Amino acid sequence: MAKLTLDEIKKIRTKKRKEIFARLFKKDRIKIIVHMDETEILSGERKVLTAFKKQIETSGINNVILKQIAENKKHKIKPLVEIYGSNNEVYKYVDVTQEQVKGIFEDCILKFL
Repeated sequence: MAKLTLDEIKKIRTKKRKEIFARLFKKDRIKIIVHMDETEILSGERKVLTAFKKQIETSGINNVILKQIAENKKHKIKPLVEIYGSNNEVYKYVDVTQEQVKGIFEDCILKFL
């Protein structure tokens, strides 16, 4: 791995800070919550989380927040994904696989923009 100079590190830091502040302080942000616990990680939910992360990075959208939280015990179907839109709409998806993430992202997330 190539060594980075101090100037390159500062540029990367500035770019990432701008992305983070744009995400945190934008009012019309979209929130994706993936519910997980140990058994859900084994059932493939970690793959679902990383698939959403890749979709966000490749799309270049800055107003999407991706979170993982502990499983809500009232939901028995795994994995569970909740999407909160900028216009207070809520979408819930159950039994999500990493193959379905691209379709969910295109149908739901891009619709909010």
